[in-house]
Amino acid sequence: MNPLVLPKAPASRLPAKTRTVLAVIVLLGLTLAFYYGLWLPGLVLIKRDAYGLWLPLKQHMTERLTAGELPQWFPYEALGRPFIGTAATGIFHPFTVLYFLLPAPDAYRASTLLSCLLAAVGAFTLGRTLNFSRAGAVVAGAAFALSGYVVSFTEHLIYLYSICVLPLFCAALEKALVGIRAWTVAPALVWATVLLHGDGQTGYYFGFIALIWTAARAPGVQREACLRLLLVVSLAALLASVQLAPAAVVFLSSDRMQPELFQGEALYWSTHPLRLLTVLAAPVGENANPVEVGRIFFGTPQRGSTGGMLADSLYLGVPMVGLALLGGWHRRDLRVLALLGGFALLLALGQFGGLYAVFYNVVPLWSAFRYPEKWMGVVSFAAAILAGAGIDALRAGKGSPTPWLAMAILCAGIWLGLRTEAASAWTAIHFGASESLAGEMTGSAALAFLYSAGASLGVWMVILGARNGRLREAVLFSALVAILTLDLWRANFSAYRTGPVEAATFIPPLAQAIAAREGGLTPGRFRLIPIRESKHMVRKSLQRLLGQEAESVVRRQALDVEHN
Repeated sequence: MNPLVLPKAPASRLPAKTRTVLAVIVLLGLTLAFYYGLWLPGLVLIKRDAYGLWLPLKQHMTERLTAGELPQWFPYEALGRPFIGTAATGIFHPFTVLYFLLPAPDAYRASTLLSCLLAAVGAFTLGRTLNFSRAGAVVAGAAFALSGYVVSFTEHLIYLYSICVLPLFCAALEKALVGIRAWTVAPALVWATVLLHGDGQTGYYFGFIALIWTAARAPGVQREACLRLLLVVSLAALLASVQLAPAAVVFLSSDRMQPELFQGEALYWSTHPLRLLTVLAAPVGENANPVEVGRIFFGTPQRGSTGGMLADSLYLGVPMVGLALLGGWHRRDLRVLALLGGFALLLALGQFGGLYAVFYNVVPLWSAFRYPEKWMGVVSFAAAILAGAGIDALRAGKGSPTPWLAMAILCAGIWLGLRTEAASAWTAIHFGASESLAGEMTGSAALAFLYSAGASLGVWMVILGARNGRLREAVLFSALVAILTLDLWRANFSAYRTGPVEAATFIPPLAQAIAAREGGLTPGRFRLIPIRESKHMVRKSLQRLLGQEAESVVRRQALDVEHN
């Protein structure tokens, strides 16, 4: 078979810097278009922790700082607890400035949007640092910013920010290893912001990532590389010490220091092997109860109202994964990304893989952290960057269209199989699911595989057109970016949810009446409102507007114990 030869586009007369700026503008435009719910006025993030946990905490932080006080104590949970010592409050992170400029819901959205933009720009920067073309770097940035894991964690800003700055951290570390020693400040600054934001777990994982990256990418004498890495670690710890010190005091007195008691919690959200299929075909079971889906299909036991999946979506898609495999095969110098991705995938399996349990019992401090599925963020990062390398491999005339056609046929075959009543019946019997749930799972999975077949077929047609000389390089790039972006948009868009800002600012009448009668809370005063747990009726119009999050909004406004 003849190698892929692309008709070259006429050389651009624009300066190189101008072309780079235009590429970044295109990338930012794609990201802003996808995350329009984070910048349009009158909206608020209403998904899980973004709505029920972080808004009240950030509001308390803002009130205390505005009053000229350092919020050392949070009096509204049980009989109170340390605030600064709870690292997740992130008081010392630069994003705190936004809460002085904007209302808390808008500041939280702005922080989330900035994190997603950092993901896109950081992946672009890393791509260019690794000698990607501008086209490859744009694909890497778009693929990462729109990946299922990143989109899902818009509900949890701490973990979102940490994974979003990982490409920037690796780019800075690459510079620190090959440039002058002064470059060690750059990765240390990025690393410190992760710790200042309160994510000690991912900050801890950054150390392993830095060690692997240094071992694989450092040129010359290893002693010099180790010295530079030590400088990065020391400077990051020093810069973040204002948060690490009080957090350590609280941490040492927590149950996380007792691995035998904490292990069940630590391994709770492990990525079930069956769920890895949703990396290639999604969404699956979108209209079903996520707690029920997690319990029956993905091995997540239900704990009260807790369950389901940590990340609503892990979707990367056939186009991204295929390009990543192509990039990893033809850019052997990027084996560190393949190594990181494979290592992270094994750890993400948690209780289903075995490696995480070994680390839990052997590696110091590993037992203090929870939820192995967080490693899927590193998998998404590695796949996105390698996908950018895959674009460059195609532009260089490498890669065959045949695997894409084969994948399209395979996905179409799975679609046909899952559409049958036999598939639904087998699912109900094998997993012990109700007929309606089994039908929802097989039906949605069938549709997801049909879309994956269409995306694979689209890539095949584009590459085949380029091989036959019918598509120029610019058209090839534009078509592949369109397929990749639309595929990720289709599958992942519902993983972040916004609603009217009134959902967060509305004050229930009962709360208004109590405040009018008793006044505000002051130190030494406590208010206990015993309200019986009960089922709440959610109007269909509200369900259509807010989706699965409608019940959280209703329960909060009803002064439900769990949500207040």
